[in-house]
Amino acid sequence: MKNYIVLLIFSAVAITPALGAQVSLQAAYDACGPGEGYDKLLVLNPANIYTGMLTVTNSVKSCIHGSGALIHLNMFTYRNSIRAWGQGTVLNIDHCIIRGANEGMGLHDGVSGTFVNNTFYDCGYGIYVWDAASATAYNNIIAFGPEGAMGFARLEGVTTVIHHNDVWQMAGGSYMEYCPG
Repeated sequence: MKNYIVLLIFSAVAITPALGAQVSLQAAYDACGPGEGYDKLLVLNPANIYTGMLTVTNSVKSCIHGSGALIHLNMFTYRNSIRAWGQGTVLNIDHCIIRGANEGMGLHDGVSGTFVNNTFYDCGYGIYVWDAASATAYNNIIAFGPEGAMGFARLEGVTTVIHHNDVWQMAGGSYMEYCPG
């Protein structure tokens, strides 16, 4: 009886991802409206698989509530990452599974972001911050990537608060600091 139940559960888990629709992450973001004090509030449907990339710019304050949804990107394409740049831009992400990105999350040029309760899996960098950006990252899992889990360029104005993350199996190291020169 126990073997039968285990097989049934395994089959349901194996089938579930195939039932979800593939949705462009950028299209879903572009279609969302304001909420919770943000210019853009995107609440992902965990039944869907979000693909492609996401770019946030122009001082837009954004939040993505993942609800456990999978964001599956293509690591070997530089553009298939989640990136934000531009002074005053905010991107906060929680409860997402981000897989296969060049940069699971890349912050540039004065952006601020907070990343809580996410899983970054098989990403070149889990969270990458440079050029006067600031990031807060806690309660994230960052694992199994070919490069460093978190790369931080310690240029003037870069602020990072990192705690209670579980980081392992990153080929280039768990935490990195890049310095100019």
